[in-house]
Amino acid sequence: DGDSKTAWVEGAKDYGVGELMIVSCIDLKKPLQIWAGYGKSPAIFTQNSRPKRIKTLIIRGDNPGFTQNGTWYYNLQVIKQAEIDLKDVNGFQPLAIPKFDVSKYTDNNQNVTEYNYFLGIVILDVYKGTKYSDTCISEIKN
Repeated sequence: DGDSKTAWVEGAKDYGVGELMIVSCIDLKKPLQIWAGYGKSPAIFTQNSRPKRIKTLIIRGDNPGFTQNGTWYYNLQVIKQAEIDLKDVNGFQPLAIPKFDVSKYTDNNQNVTEYNYFLGIVILDVYKGTKYSDTCISEIKN
């Protein structure tokens, strides 16, 4: 959301190891950065857990369908993945993702269409917070 004072927080009872976050509104063809942790203040950052090791997934989906409630995608497939270690810093750091080729397909109306691509992040290990087990990510951006 462009505000490091807010964060995505996994919903598990513990540290969220194994939890998946899917990022849809980002350009995977450009370099990425991540703010791993809750950036609201230095105290809040250390009190909450932060991702230490993650798995990044490149997810490909077919042309969206539209409803009054939003957009939906089908035939989702993980086409690339990699494990990376993150630094324990209260700020942005580079987020390396696996290289992938953008491909196209022919839809039901015989239109040649580019697949939609999403970033998935799976928490594998965390820097434990001094007060809370919640694992937070404040930002992911180009």
